[in-house]
Amino acid sequence: MKYLKLNLKNPEQEVLEEILLFLKKGKVVALPTDTIYGLSCLATSSAAIKKIAAIKNRPFNGARHYLMLVSSVTQAKKYVFINNRRNETWSRLRKKRRPVTVMLPSRKLLSRELEANREVLSLRLPASDFLRKIVKLSGVPLVSTSFNLHGQNPFSDMTAAYIFFKNKSVKPDLIIDGGLPRSIKPSSLVDLSGDKEVILRK
Repeated sequence: MKYLKLNLKNPEQEVLEEILLFLKKGKVVALPTDTIYGLSCLATSSAAIKKIAAIKNRPFNGARHYLMLVSSVTQAKKYVFINNRRNETWSRLRKKRRPVTVMLPSRKLLSRELEANREVLSLRLPASDFLRKIVKLSGVPLVSTSFNLHGQNPFSDMTAAYIFFKNKSVKPDLIIDGGLPRSIKPSSLVDLSGDKEVILRK
C-alpha cells in the first residue's frame, strides 16, 4: 500500500501519473472527491470492484452501493441513455451547490459486477477539476464508494486510514491524501431513469 499527498488546488503531475498508473493496472485507490473520501477503480475492472467490497468488509452485492464518476456528459452517454429531458434536468441539478448523483438507464457496457441484474447506473459528474481529469485520462468511468468499513463512518484523516490498513491483509493499493474532505455528507441522489424526477436522498 502506497501513501501520497496531493495539493488539490495545484495537483502535482507526478502524483496524477501515479494515480493513473495504479488505476490502469486494475488497482484500488482512495481519492478525495467533491464530498467524502472514496474508494475508486476502473469501472471495467471486475477484480478491483470485488476488492473494494473486501476492503469495506461488506458482502458483494453488485452496483447498489457504487456510483460511477464520469468526466463529461458526452462520456456518460456512452454508458447510459440520456434523452433531452434527462439532459436538461441533470444540467439544472448540477448548478446546485451540493454535489448530485443521478440514476440513468444503463447500456450494459461496464463490468458484469456492476451491471448484473441492474437496469440503471448511478453517475456523478464531479465539480473537481482534479477528478474530472483523472476520469478523462483513465478512459472509462471510475467506480466510487465511501472509504469506510461496513457500518462505520467514512475515514476523513488519510494518515489515520493508512495506519489502520497498514497491516491488514486486504487494503487499498494507493491512498491519496488531499487534506480534510470537502463535506462529511454524501451527494444528493436523484432517479432520472423513469418518466419523472424522483429525489431519493436530499
